[in-house]
Amino acid sequence: MGSARPLQKPRLVFRAQIERRAYWRRARFALLALAAVALGMLALRLARDAAAADLALLDLGFLAAVIAAGLLAVRAGVNLLRWLRRRDETLAFYDQGFLWKRDGRQHKYTWSKLAVLREGAGGLYLRSRPLLQWGAHTLTMTDGEVFRVTPAHGSVRAFAHAIRPFAAEVTGTRMGRILRRERPVRLHPKLVVWPGGVAAGRREIPWSDLDVGVRRGRLIIRARSARGRFVTVMRYRISRVDNVGGFLDLARATIRNHRPQQPPASALAQAS
Repeated sequence: MGSARPLQKPRLVFRAQIERRAYWRRARFALLALAAVALGMLALRLARDAAAADLALLDLGFLAAVIAAGLLAVRAGVNLLRWLRRRDETLAFYDQGFLWKRDGRQHKYTWSKLAVLREGAGGLYLRSRPLLQWGAHTLTMTDGEVFRVTPAHGSVRAFAHAIRPFAAEVTGTRMGRILRRERPVRLHPKLVVWPGGVAAGRREIPWSDLDVGVRRGRLIIRARSARGRFVTVMRYRISRVDNVGGFLDLARATIRNHRPQQPPASALAQAS
């Protein structure tokens, strides 16, 4: 009798943590520094009134103190606001699912429970280091629970890159099951997937005449023209389309089945 095969240990792909007390600590430090700068400004003013030193040098020092005080006040205000608005959270995403603990409550899901992934975050990066980030990646589960990964959790680009393959697999498979039941899937108010192809805007495109891809943060839908060339029909911001990764996986596999002897229409079909 053979031994049972051991279960594969989940592989961590992304982790983040938010601690409210860290924001309070930063705000308190900024307020203490602001108080010290304010005392320095008072000393400079008294010295100027007494003409105890070069006036131009005192004015320059006072201006520098005003700038420092403004920066410290902004830093203190931002961290106080974050301390008030944010919650303690711990995120751990694995190849088999994820754990999300917030306010003492732990949520545990496998990827099969993911209903919708909306990649709504973006940013400017220096190599892999984020310089400026905005928006949120939103995960909606089959039970209605919603989770948002924001710049507060770290690099939103790294998060999307880490979880996109798992999200695409489960959402693409679910879309395929729905289509096999002869039902449509709406990904955007102007993008609907049907068993026979897609409806993009006012254009209905069969799978055999379709080309899809992602470029510069937009989902591109192209159709074969009467001359046999593929032309762009619609562009959609990824942040406004549900399950882009799952749709691309499903569409490319279905297109290959309808054009088995032909290579992808363009390099666009391979870009994601």
